Amino acid sequence: MIEIVAKPGLEMIEHVTANMREIDRVEVFATRWDDDPKAYARVLLPMNGFMWCAVRDDVPCALWGAVPVWPHHWIAFAFGTDDWARVVLTMTKHIRSFMLPALLRAKAYRVSAATHADHTEAHRWLESMGAVKEMDMPYYGKGGEVFFNYVWTKEPFALTLSKIPARKVDEDVRIAFG
Repeated sequence: MIEIVAKPGLEMIEHVTANMREIDRVEVFATRWDDDPKAYARVLLPMNGFMWCAVRDDVPCALWGAVPVWPHHWIAFAFGTDDWARVVLTMTKHIRSFMLPALLRAKAYRVSAATHADHTEAHRWLESMGAVKEMDMPYYGKGGEVFFNYVWTKEPFALTLSKIPARKVDEDVRIAFG
């Protein structure tokens, strides 16, 4: 059973940050001052915005959400453990049917996500949800890594969401709002 937990606590966040799959670790820590998973968890915990954790068989597997950076502009994020593949479908359904509509209701005109150039799975995943690759960002990472910026902007964002059926969650998913 997969549970989606809103506003996960420090223990869940630390579990995911300490056990990130390698490509997520490379991506996340290329944009941090340090490579400390516990320090990153402490940054995420008080974050102003949305955050959820996918928990499968009582084990936290992935975190995702969005943070407002200024009026109408949000930054989205997602990363997980090696169990990512077991929860990504549930996450995708949640993002498409709940998170993206919630961002529109919050008056988001722009939602962006920076991805490491080597993270091809993230690129395909974002595109499958209607995000568009906006630009290459050379030297974005602390080691000079190239990142790509993916975005949803207001008009295509609303059009994409209008094609998504009403919120529907698989029977094996229980959403817990904390």
